[in-house]
Amino acid sequence: MLRSGKRSSGTWEGLTNQSSHLFPIRPTSLPHRKGERDRGVMIPLLLWLPALLHLQPSAAALQELNSIIGGSVTFPLNIPDGWPVKSIIWTSNGAIATVIPGALRDPPNIIASTQQYSERLSVSRDYSLTISHLRLEDAGPYRADVNTANTTGTTTTTSQFSLRFYDQLMEPLVMVNSSVSVNGTCIITLTCSVARGGDNVTFSWTPSVREKTVSPNGSVINIFHSSKDPPPNYTCTVTNPVSHSSHTVFANQIFCADTVKELNTGQTTVTVVVTVLVVVGVAVFIGIGFTVNWRQIRTRQGAEAETVEGNTLYAQVQHSHAQREPPHKETTIYSTVQPAKKVESPSLTPLTYEKIM
Repeated sequence: MLRSGKRSSGTWEGLTNQSSHLFPIRPTSLPHRKGERDRGVMIPLLLWLPALLHLQPSAAALQELNSIIGGSVTFPLNIPDGWPVKSIIWTSNGAIATVIPGALRDPPNIIASTQQYSERLSVSRDYSLTISHLRLEDAGPYRADVNTANTTGTTTTTSQFSLRFYDQLMEPLVMVNSSVSVNGTCIITLTCSVARGGDNVTFSWTPSVREKTVSPNGSVINIFHSSKDPPPNYTCTVTNPVSHSSHTVFANQIFCADTVKELNTGQTTVTVVVTVLVVVGVAVFIGIGFTVNWRQIRTRQGAEAETVEGNTLYAQVQHSHAQREPPHKETTIYSTVQPAKKVESPSLTPLTYEKIM
């Protein structure tokens, strides 16, 4: 705040002590005094500008990035198009690559500094770096030193990152335990677990009849309901920074002990009835099949009997025809008797012939 004083030759002779300390003014004309004050303000700012630009990146927070082994990750720089970038040097426990701006409308050029990252690096037009086919040894801190041109030379700004790996979550398992209280209320405890979950795994439960709720005990949730009413379905979802998976327990898998006994009794009765009906049906089917088969056999046997009788008559006729051949055999026997003529005594020959006749 200005304080009034004597005015001489069109100038102010007095200011407050604070104003005089910041902007000392000599007796002169007002236009000359204004230009000198502007120069007195701008020169210190120009001198401190490079230092301010250099200190600015140190205020930026460390960016944490998450991924999985075998996946990819992008380190964002988001440098505006046309920014006077001279080069970007990426390091992570050693040099990774150097990025140089390309020609007009061409993407930046990248030069890998080590064989470890060869053919796994790519750079977008905003100079963000992407590493693909991640390996376990890729985890750790990363740093990007961006060198830009200005009126005083080159300014370097730094961005820092931290890369961490997480496992791809498998489908969780849900265990169901139930009990019945004194007043008949069914108490069901659902316990959700996942193999190789690691750190930063959260559990949540989603009933099929209400909005999503997060269990206060994380992986365990208690359900209270009447044993006569069926409970809703419950879904357990496990989540980590890179993936999520879920498992649903259906209402027919959630029962109290008494409900299970009643259900088992009913199922036993139904099973017995169904078994009896099946046995009776099979017996009837077998009886019908046996009857039909027996009738077919009787019909086939009658036809075979008629065929056998015809063949017998024909055989008898053939047999009678075969009996006509004995006379030919007698003639043959008569011829064989001829050796009897060899008897030496002539007197005995007629007697032998008579006996044969």
